[in-house]
Amino acid sequence: MVHRSAPFFLLSDQQITIIKYLSNGLTVKQIASKMYLSINGVNYHKRQIFAKLDAKTSTEAISIAKSKGII
Repeated sequence: MVHRSAPFFLLSDQQITIIKYLSNGLTVKQIASKMYLSINGVNYHKRQIFAKLDAKTSTEAISIAKSKGII
């Protein structure tokens, strides 16, 4: 089990991995391949990340995640 501080509990382990990959410039297709998920699965997680972080774009989500110490 991963011990998480307050901001981390908002995102699942998969969502944290996805936001890290996004911050490293990977495309949805590349992330799907690395994580053995469908493109739709990655996009689903992205929408959940945006909702949980109250972000409208990947760039905004990455910025928020960095400011909260998630990535």
